[in-house]
Amino acid sequence: MTTSIIGKEISAPIWGGHCPALLTTWSEIKKLGFKKRDRSFGHIVDENGKDIPALFFYATKHCCSLSDEQLNKCRFEWYVTTETLDEISD
Repeated sequence: MTTSIIGKEISAPIWGGHCPALLTTWSEIKKLGFKKRDRSFGHIVDENGKDIPALFFYATKHCCSLSDEQLNKCRFEWYVTTETLDEISD
């Protein structure tokens, strides 16, 4: 069963392509079990074509703090927030 979190599905620029991701707040991402240290840095492009710095969280084995049980509850492989590293905490 997936953990229900609030967000908007986007197509995020990841590794030279675009992947489905959930754009949401850190408080929502944290419900899945992610830790601050699990983040990667990147950017998303808004509807006006402007680059916006973002933090990416990758829900896959050996790349994050999530247990197998927590990983099974994730609907998306990628979760994204536009909050800054200074604005989030465990």
